[in-house]
Amino acid sequence: MTDIAGIDLYPHMHNQRSIIDFFRMWWHAAHLPLCISEFGTPETYNPETQVDDFNRFVPAGIDDQRIVTARLLADALRQAREEGIPIPFGGWYPGTGNIGWAIR
Repeated sequence: MTDIAGIDLYPHMHNQRSIIDFFRMWWHAAHLPLCISEFGTPETYNPETQVDDFNRFVPAGIDDQRIVTARLLADALRQAREEGIPIPFGGWYPGTGNIGWAIR
């Protein structure tokens, strides 16, 4: 049996720290392997400005902003591995858009 710490991280809602800083904080608090149970952003979130323009229409297809967010996650996972922070499991949510995010 393995104990893990399940974490949800939504960069458009948890933008007080960088992704790697959240990993460091949770690792220091739990000292258990981390499981990213949910990670993702709406299509309207700009990771460079950290602004979610939820009133903006996003056409179907590949969204450049979510690609940037995926790359930021990959970089943070790489950094965590280099620092010895174990993150053996993870999930991207949603794989497609979530209509409910645009409603406030």
